[in-house]
Amino acid sequence: MTASGVAGSVVAGGADSAVSAVADAERRVAEYAGLLAQATDDVRRQLDEIRLPLHILLDNRFGELNENQEEMLGAARTAAERADACLRRLRTIVDIDRGAIALRRDAIPAADLITSLLPGLNADCTAAGVEVTTDIAPALPRILGDRARLQEAGGLLLAERVRALPAGSHVTISAAGIGDSVRIIVTHGGPAGSGADEALARRLIAANGGTVTEEGGRTTITLPTARSGG
Repeated sequence: MTASGVAGSVVAGGADSAVSAVADAERRVAEYAGLLAQATDDVRRQLDEIRLPLHILLDNRFGELNENQEEMLGAARTAAERADACLRRLRTIVDIDRGAIALRRDAIPAADLITSLLPGLNADCTAAGVEVTTDIAPALPRILGDRARLQEAGGLLLAERVRALPAGSHVTISAAGIGDSVRIIVTHGGPAGSGADEALARRLIAANGGTVTEEGGRTTITLPTARSGG
């Protein structure tokens, strides 16, 4: 075999190895996703077994509980509910990554979407001692996406930002149409979020054709307008 033939074989072999490595990685990721989905379902079923007796003890009395017992059982129920919520979000992340969730593609008034987030945001800010103001441009265009999923994502992102702020902080939300997109800017002065809530919010926004960027204590959510066609 000539030198050029040897070189060609080496290149071809390297390319085949790279393709094989990518395929192996994809299979492994798919396997991990399946295992995680199964694990979250299993743990949620076990949490249901925990929550049922807690519910019976707290809401359907079969005997008197003292104040300490009620407090401990209430804390246990709250912890179980939070764990279940976290697992549900992890399962949704897995399903998004596996392409197992179908999203609606509706034309949604952007102002309506933002307004729907304000009650939850105001409640979180009040509880945290944080002030919030809004500056929403008039006549915002319609955005294209799944209303319920975008509301969920927006609520999670905003709650994550507020939780990271000290009392006395200030949050400003502004929104305007820029070209074929609507930009929602949350100026909070704090760090970006992390964890399951943040990951789910970002995936939901990306699945709806949007982006989330961070810069200098400012979170920008960009969503496609209905006229952009997604």
